[in-house]
Parts: sequence; C-alpha cells; structure tokens
Amino acid sequence: ETVKSQARWIEYINFQTDRMSNLVDDMLALARIDYIETRPLFSRFDLSKTLTSTILSFEAVLFENSITLETQIQPDVFLNGDSEGIEKVINILMDNAIKNTPTQGSITVRLTSDKNKVKIMINNTGPGIPAEHLEKIFERFYRADTSRARENGGYGLGLAIAKSIVEQHRGKIYARSNPEVNTSFI
Repeated sequence: ETVKSQARWIEYINFQTDRMSNLVDDMLALARIDYIETRPLFSRFDLSKTLTSTILSFEAVLFENSITLETQIQPDVFLNGDSEGIEKVINILMDNAIKNTPTQGSITVRLTSDKNKVKIMINNTGPGIPAEHLEKIFERFYRADTSRARENGGYGLGLAIAKSIVEQHRGKIYARSNPEVNTSFI
C-alpha cells in the first residue's frame, strides 16, 4: 500500500484517540464532581476578564464559520468561586453555541451583575431546541438532536458537566429556545 493511504488510517486512528481521550476526561470530570468530599477551592476572581479571555479563544473558529460575535460584558464583576470550573462552563456553552449556529449566524454573550447575583447569557441564532427537550438537555448522555453523528455531536456530557459546576457554585443553569430562531443558555 502507498504511504498516502497508510497516512489516512493513521490520521483516523489519531482522531479517534483524541475523541476517546476527551470522553475519558469528561467522564473523570463528572466523577470528580460527583465525589462529595472533593470540592474545588473557591477564591475571588474577575469574572469579566475570565469571560472575555475565554471568548477570545474562540475568535478563529467564529471567523472560519462566518459567525458574528457580540459581547455585552459588564466590567469588574468579581465572583467567589472556582475560576477553572467557570471557564470550563463558558467553554462548553460557547462550543455548543458555535456548533448550533449556522453560517452567517450570530452569538451574543452578556454578563451582568445585580447585588449578589451574577448572570451570564450566551445566545445563538439557529435551529433552537424543541420545548420537550429543554429540561432533559442537562442530563448525562442526552442529545436533543439524535441525527447528529457522534463524530460531530459529542457524547451528551458537556451540559451535564456545566450544570454540575454551576450547582457547585450554588447557581442555576437553564435554557430558553425559540425553535428556528435562537437559543439562550443562562
């Protein structure tokens, strides 16, 4: 066989190995969250800066997919929590928003603070989520769109991880959707 045909198989094996590694990482993250005695160390951090820098890491993907990003981030919003965990939540929600936003669509990220409440909202245009799936999307392994292939759609663990992290911070996470218009994760 030619080197070119062998390279194709090696690339495929490498791709699948990366996918399995990500799955194992997600499963370990859920296991750590489930283990009650393991609580992250909370410290005061600048959520505004964390949100801004995390979103910045998606700039190239947004450009490649012709997706417009609008941000409304209130400055100097501080949170007492696990900055790495909150960054993971933002990454999960941005990744989902990008995957579900069509070319020429848009994503809006907002951060507001009012007294003792902090609110992050990530809204994307696109197909939306049917009402019957909204409550279930935070369950482990649940995928609202079963037509999406595992290669592109993940394993249904991201939102479960996000929910667990948010609940560790005594917060709430939920979604609102207008089918064929937009979806917001709050």
